[in-house]
Amino acid sequence: MASLVLTESSQQRADGFVKLPDQTITHGSRLVHVGDTTEDSLIRMRRFRLLAVEGNACVPIVYILLTVPALIPWEQVDSRFLPWCHVAGAVSPWIGSFLYHLFMNLDHGEMIYYRLLQLDMLGIWVSQSFGALPMVTATVYCLPWVFRWVIIFFYCLLSIWGLYKAMTAWSPWERRLCFLLPFMMRVLLFILRNSSYGGGDPTGMMHVVLQDGVSAIGGMVGALHIPEKWFPGTMDFYLNSHNIMHVLVVMAVYSMHQATVRDLVWMTQVDCEARHLTLRGYQIKFEL
Repeated sequence: MASLVLTESSQQRADGFVKLPDQTITHGSRLVHVGDTTEDSLIRMRRFRLLAVEGNACVPIVYILLTVPALIPWEQVDSRFLPWCHVAGAVSPWIGSFLYHLFMNLDHGEMIYYRLLQLDMLGIWVSQSFGALPMVTATVYCLPWVFRWVIIFFYCLLSIWGLYKAMTAWSPWERRLCFLLPFMMRVLLFILRNSSYGGGDPTGMMHVVLQDGVSAIGGMVGALHIPEKWFPGTMDFYLNSHNIMHVLVVMAVYSMHQATVRDLVWMTQVDCEARHLTLRGYQIKFEL
């Protein structure tokens, strides 16, 4: 944290780098550049030496905004809310990450760095909450309206709880575990999806698994600092957990897009009135 930076030796400050304790490491390297002003951060963004870091987060933002809306079959989709939830969920992690990386070197104290972490977590939360709404809606689409809205409301409630925990977390593990309950509910919804009770495009099952499975793996890799903790000092700039996490995020967002587009089209084509569900021994015909 930035407050720990203030206790480092004057020689380290003169060099522009400090060595942080293990529990404060958020990237692969123990050496973190400090002392930037806001203007310095904006100038550093234009330098090629930050291309690998800022480009890693900035390029996906531009690409997603230019391509994802064009890939959504708007003419086949009745609702505009769910597609835009998907666009927000796809681009938000990169916006939070871009702003975090851009200003993480500011020398304005621990709270500024903590706010940047909160901004980064907010982007992830939007992806986990709004980005998952199309999948949640498709899964319960043909249930009776009472069940459908209760499940959606409960998922939104868990997402709000996750946002609160994400904004108040102080450790890498706390920041990741705040998404545990929404994740577990999506697991239950996946089980429902595989039963005769659930909905959703059956051809998108693999992507439904990958969008959460790959994200979970990326979160664990980042929290455990694998593999750089096994090879100290050799992976400060490449092949570290932070690099791996960003690659896995791209894979997860791709799977989320594939699953979402399939579900959006499925919801416009399915005939729920023709579906029957046996509930507690009674056969109910759904009327939407």
